[in-house]
Amino acid sequence: PKKVMTIDTGSRGPLRGLCVSHESNQFFVTSYNDGKIYGYEINGTLKNDFIAQKIFTAAGPLYPRSVVFVDALNKVVVAYESGLILFFDIGLPNFPVCDLTRLPPHPHRDHYQNRFRAGEGHAKWTHLLSSCA
Repeated sequence: PKKVMTIDTGSRGPLRGLCVSHESNQFFVTSYNDGKIYGYEINGTLKNDFIAQKIFTAAGPLYPRSVVFVDALNKVVVAYESGLILFFDIGLPNFPVCDLTRLPPHPHRDHYQNRFRAGEGHAKWTHLLSSCA
């Protein structure tokens, strides 16, 4: 394999989560020790003209465990070691737009959370995420 590009996020400590969206040509990473979330847009064809431009930076709680980008909602979803799940709108990067722990109880919430973690059926989440719009 040939290295195409190196990106320095500027965070100190390990990166914990990585999510690549092939639909929007974006990827997101989280920094475990400082809670920073970074988003990049990929321009080019992953050859010599490949460019990754930073489009999103947000500060979240410490110790993120995973990150997912939901293209249909334009939201970055970050799960934390403490059990907290936050939603960030990439157009409003300075604060989370929704805290999943404060959503009203739903009889299938655990089922959807597990499927969401597995990358399945995000359309079924739309009714749970409506309060995050």
